[in-house]
Amino acid sequence: MKKEIIFFSFILFSLLIMPFTVADLVSPGKTPIMINNYITNINYFPDYVFILCGKWSTNNFGTSGGLCGVGGCKVIEKDGSIPWIYKFCTGSVYAVKKEDFNQSLMNKDEETFFNFLNSPKSKEVIKNIDSYKEVLFVSPIKEEKREYSINLNQLKETPDKTTIIKNFLIYVYIIVPIVAILIIVLILIKRKRK
Repeated sequence: MKKEIIFFSFILFSLLIMPFTVADLVSPGKTPIMINNYITNINYFPDYVFILCGKWSTNNFGTSGGLCGVGGCKVIEKDGSIPWIYKFCTGSVYAVKKEDFNQSLMNKDEETFFNFLNSPKSKEVIKNIDSYKEVLFVSPIKEEKREYSINLNQLKETPDKTTIIKNFLIYVYIIVPIVAILIIVLILIKRKRK
């Protein structure tokens, strides 16, 4: 009997302490979903290289929008898929003419590359991109797909199209236990009447 009490106490303690141990990872009662971002017309600009750079959100850790050190800057491939960025960062996509782009420049110190991105040789075409979002644990949403059609003379801050992909399996996890509880209650009521 003593072993069972210790075991159940341990389980209860683990369940109570768990939300606090993973607080940095996911908010209690929520689950993360991926946001996949795409540039739909990247092939219209064969003379340009597109670069994604993450910047720290201004409200995290007291920083003020410097380049996000986790993952750094990445070249966007020709399929238009915008790479993932760290959850505390927002991304910006920059267009640079191929003749002005040097891959080794990305490997230099952060300040040098940041100055290059803010020079006339680089143009910000999309801003406020994120790859991470939290939804309620019972939400059927499992992924978001955002599509951007870029124009070199316009700065985009919102996607042209957002598609939400749902996982309907969550309803099975909700409905089956409710039905089981109702059946148990009905059985108990019938037994009590006899």
